[in-house]
Amino acid sequence: MCSVVVHQACYGILRHDSGPWHCDACVVRQSGTIESLRCSYCPRADGAIKRTDNEERKWCHVLCAVMIPELGFGDVQLLMPVTGAAAVPKARWRLPCNFCKQRSYAPIQCAEKRCCTSYHVSCARENGCKLNLVMQPDAGPAAAQASSFCLKHG
Repeated sequence: MCSVVVHQACYGILRHDSGPWHCDACVVRQSGTIESLRCSYCPRADGAIKRTDNEERKWCHVLCAVMIPELGFGDVQLLMPVTGAAAVPKARWRLPCNFCKQRSYAPIQCAEKRCCTSYHVSCARENGCKLNLVMQPDAGPAAAQASSFCLKHG
């Protein structure tokens, strides 16, 4: 319904037979439930999102869950729910995004030592920052080691 495109393994789809497939957000839309279906960790409204285990922060992009160090997945094969909201330090929520300038959501920081540049995962992706995901053979995004570099250090 929303035209989001995902890799099966990167969205936690273990098996899909032919026929229509709906992302988690579209399943909620179809049920008629009225709730915000936006990522709680970045300002981007579209993309592949998953439900979290947190009532206050209900949705998260898969990429945000992989890139934000405190977040993870309850089930590493299905990539759901996104866990770790309580572990995100309060200081992270106040970091300014180098691109959109907002002091909200949960920016990440450049992995270069002594660099304090911070940015939302989606803003980093949109602006060409280097987002590194080191994947384990035969393992999904939940097992990835993630780091990012600002434009100066990427």
